[in-house]
Amino acid sequence: MPGRPRKYAGPLQPGKRSAAVPMRRKTTTVAKATKAANNKRFKVRVDKALKALNIIERKQKTITFPTATTKGTGFESTDAATPVAVRGILVTNVFAHCTLTRGDDQDEFTGNKISNVRLKFSGVAVSQAYDSTTNSSTAPMEVWFVFYKNKAGTLAKGNPNGLKSYPNNTKGKIQEIFTSTYPWNREEYTIKGVKKFKLRARPKDTDQEDQIVNSQTSNAPTFKRFSYSLPVAKMLKYGDSDIIPSNDYLSMGIYIFDGYGEPLPPAQARVKIYGSYYFSFTDA
Repeated sequence: MPGRPRKYAGPLQPGKRSAAVPMRRKTTTVAKATKAANNKRFKVRVDKALKALNIIERKQKTITFPTATTKGTGFESTDAATPVAVRGILVTNVFAHCTLTRGDDQDEFTGNKISNVRLKFSGVAVSQAYDSTTNSSTAPMEVWFVFYKNKAGTLAKGNPNGLKSYPNNTKGKIQEIFTSTYPWNREEYTIKGVKKFKLRARPKDTDQEDQIVNSQTSNAPTFKRFSYSLPVAKMLKYGDSDIIPSNDYLSMGIYIFDGYGEPLPPAQARVKIYGSYYFSFTDA
């Protein structure tokens, strides 16, 4: 009869109409990947079920961000081994703020690693009152947040002085507002996230009604709430006596651009940042 030819599998067994052909499963890359995905999904379902039964506890810790005022215009640091902000606010490693200790309490961890990590940075940016020395600009402003990591290079970890790719194959600092139009230097940095919003200046504090300063009709607010999920590893590893993870870090810069486009010296401080970190995780 026409059709697919049968494979020969030796003589027929007594009482059999055809010989059975043993089928062997071939191990392929696709099969391995499918099995790994199924195992991962199974583990996720088990973890969710255990968390629902409170067998795996999600721990959390809230850490206050050290209140800081922006310096000048743009983002610049010293070139020391441990960079210090010259302009803007510099956090070379957010985990230096978000330290953990070992123990059984709700904000501590056991072992040498934690999983299912979530790290959120929330707070308020507040425009500062007019001051002839420290806040003399009457222009609106942009407030920028950049989250980044240095790749292998000559600058110390967290140093932001090469974040921008300038013309003629040079790298540079973030300075006046026009430098915000230059592309990020992705050759030497991993840019993990960029956020920005506008603020306007606050009126001058004065009892003399005929000397009002900063009375512009900008529709930007004088303060702004923010909440950003920080891009960090889902599993963090710690040495036996460490309180900062060894397998990940994240640098953060907060800075402003003046609406007039003029460079402001570090003595000018137009915005103050109040905030906190929300750190949640499970023991691995």
